[in-house]
Amino acid sequence: MAAFRIGIPIVEQFDLMDVANPYEVFNWLKPFWREAGAELEVLLVGHEKDAAVTAFNGASLKTHTSFANLEDVQLDVVFVPGPNGTAQAQTPDSRVVLLQRELAEAKATYTDKHPEVQRLEEDLRNARQDAQVERSKPPSDRAAQLSLDPWMGCGVGTCLGCVVRIQRPGEPRAKWRPACTEGPVFDAGTVVWA
Repeated sequence: MAAFRIGIPIVEQFDLMDVANPYEVFNWLKPFWREAGAELEVLLVGHEKDAAVTAFNGASLKTHTSFANLEDVQLDVVFVPGPNGTAQAQTPDSRVVLLQRELAEAKATYTDKHPEVQRLEEDLRNARQDAQVERSKPPSDRAAQLSLDPWMGCGVGTCLGCVVRIQRPGEPRAKWRPACTEGPVFDAGTVVWA
């Protein structure tokens, strides 16, 4: 019996939560596929097979196959994680780390006077200031992200078994949002607990 294969592409500086959550959910489904007489295989795809790929927070995952090998692997579904490294998806401290890496790479290629190096140096100065401001806040006011992983029945937002109350800036009231399609990671300040 041929396996149903789901591929998740990852590249350097990927957002760990965008990959780890779907990877875990898909792997959690394997026993159900087996009961139905089918096999499910979840593969991390990178530039090289069996290579460690580092997330922007420093964690790394090992790939199962490479982009060059996709024809031989024959994926049935490709799950493409969300964009990595967006300012909204980072804490101020992780943004500093990311910018330090980008600046080091730029300095290895360009001179200190190159516009890209100067832009990154300015971004890094601003990110360090933002991180300092964030650290000076009381813990209850600090920016944070929460991974809300309620029971997710369908995984596509139709059963509404995983809804959480979220109120985003500018919205007059909180709305029930499916964690499976709009999360599971939410900014802590948008979660309505009561």
